[in-house]
Amino acid sequence: MVSTSEFAFQNDMLKQLVSNGWLLGKPEHYNRELALYSQDVLGFVKDTQDAQWQKFKNLYPPKHDNKAYPEQKFLERVASQLNKADSNAANKEIRTFGTLGVLRHELRDRGTRFSLCQFKPEHDLNSDTLARYKKNRFRVVPELVYSPWAVENRATDEHEAETGVRAKKWRIDLVLLMKIEGADEEVESKKAKVKLNQWVRLHDYNIAQKVQVIIEHFKNNVMGLLGGQAKAMLVTSSRKEAVRFKLGFDKYIARKMDDKGYQGIHAMVAFSGEVEFNEKDPNVEGLLGEKFTETNMNPNLKGRDMRKAFDSDDYQVMIVVNKFQTGFDQPKLCAMYVDKKLGGVECVQTLSRLNRTFPGKVETGTFILDFFNEPEDILESFQPYYQTAELDDVTDPDLIFDLFDKLRATGLFTWNEVEQFCDAFFVKSKSNAAIANICKPAVERWQKRYKSAIEAYKQAKEMFERTKKTGDAVLIANAENSFKDCKEEKDALEIFKKDLESFVRFYEFMSQIVDYDNKDLERLSLYARNLRPMLREAIIEEEDIDLDAVVMSHYRLSKIRQQDLNLKEDAAEYLTPGDSLGSGKAKDKQEEFLSQIISRLNELFITDELTDKDLVNYAHTIKDKVKENAAVMSQIANNTPEQAMLGDFSKAIDDAVMDSEW
Repeated sequence: MVSTSEFAFQNDMLKQLVSNGWLLGKPEHYNRELALYSQDVLGFVKDTQDAQWQKFKNLYPPKHDNKAYPEQKFLERVASQLNKADSNAANKEIRTFGTLGVLRHELRDRGTRFSLCQFKPEHDLNSDTLARYKKNRFRVVPELVYSPWAVENRATDEHEAETGVRAKKWRIDLVLLMKIEGADEEVESKKAKVKLNQWVRLHDYNIAQKVQVIIEHFKNNVMGLLGGQAKAMLVTSSRKEAVRFKLGFDKYIARKMDDKGYQGIHAMVAFSGEVEFNEKDPNVEGLLGEKFTETNMNPNLKGRDMRKAFDSDDYQVMIVVNKFQTGFDQPKLCAMYVDKKLGGVECVQTLSRLNRTFPGKVETGTFILDFFNEPEDILESFQPYYQTAELDDVTDPDLIFDLFDKLRATGLFTWNEVEQFCDAFFVKSKSNAAIANICKPAVERWQKRYKSAIEAYKQAKEMFERTKKTGDAVLIANAENSFKDCKEEKDALEIFKKDLESFVRFYEFMSQIVDYDNKDLERLSLYARNLRPMLREAIIEEEDIDLDAVVMSHYRLSKIRQQDLNLKEDAAEYLTPGDSLGSGKAKDKQEEFLSQIISRLNELFITDELTDKDLVNYAHTIKDKVKENAAVMSQIANNTPEQAMLGDFSKAIDDAVMDSEW
């Protein structure tokens, strides 16, 4: 007779799992607080990353009274990563990074790096990745009693050292929709996410809402500081965003010019080159065909240097992308509005623009209003540089020679071309065009090889997919090898560009510390610095992602909290030196349906229930614009509806409709 009890059902499941390679665990060995099986975590790391484990053991060697100290220390680092606040969570106090977050990211500690699992590879071309995937440990633990309420929620607020910086975090809730199901298609996942993010960030409704928040905050909290001389900076992530913000600033101020409180607010925008919008950008009516430059967007500069103009009373807010984001000193700067991902040294250098002294600034303090970053991430960037900064290892200056040989071995440029370029570069009579022409042979070689590699890669991939259906092992193996060779050639050409940039950055940094006394290194650095941008412009365009069917249906910009950011004293942290110069690898592309990506983005953005008040439509916009017309509102308040319609109401509606199209 077959038993139908729960115990028998459990045993059947266990038997099935174990027969398929799962390990059988014991409840007492399961760490309920960390939600992991310690034996499996340590076992996977030791089996697959022995070199890193030995390095970790040297950092935390066994103690006389505690032989398992390295293992204990490693689990402590895992615990600290598990309890790290989830940057995507609405409530950081109850939402932590968690097991899945740790599995998706590497664990780092003083120069060591560990993967705690290996996700299934897209293909079996990389034998090392495949071998590591087979080392994954799958374990079932029966009779495990676990309650989430057993682990008490910990208070993590520590206030040890006041910095005088008031930080505000704002959150965006939005919903993206696809107009019709027929528009759904499989697209490259990462590229689609980037495109959707850019689309949202350039959307006029998104820009308009942020412009209003920034101007009102500046007017009410900043412009009166330092005797009315206070300045502010808005940091954006792209030149197109900078242009949109400048247009938005000018439009908002123009609508408020009747109010004296806004008459003293003027913005300038700083970016390099020309900016043009295309039909793929959202809400581009009136922008197509125009070329935006610093000169035509800042007509009041009148030939002045931007630094000097910003120091005058003519401008109060500077909108920047990368230009002036670092290395720019303006002592009157009292506020930073951040709409860009910041981290590490860039974060420290950017926000440190506020640290310049000016009479009265200590008493008033400074402001950071952030639309993008989490306060915890900002603190994490600053902490290693607070009080003292130490390296946990030494950078090997000889790495530059390995990359030097690697670049020359590609055959994409000749040494004669490098010498010709350097000779011409230092001749004052040589034009930029003449100097750039010396790089053209290398650019043409790269373009030709890249185009050929792309075509061969596509053909080999199609052949590989077809042969897999035949079931013929010999054909499959041959097609797989051909596909692998084509992929390696394509990847090598893409990595060449990254290696050029790495060479320039590493040499320019290390040559300030180490006397290489090597003219060839200097020559290649100069040549590579000029060649790299030309390759970027020559990249063969891939199939674009069509976002015509995507619309923004809801949007809400809300203040999360205002707080002082406090750095910890005597919290020793180590900086990790560069040790992977020229080790870049190409990543496999993953494809998903656009609707699935949009669905996940909506889950990420929607942190509270959105209502009809958050609908992005012109009804609300037009209503708000009409309410700003004092004369019309007075007529409505003091007359019957019929009488009000005879006044300025109709014209105000027309003006609002026309005005809402920007």
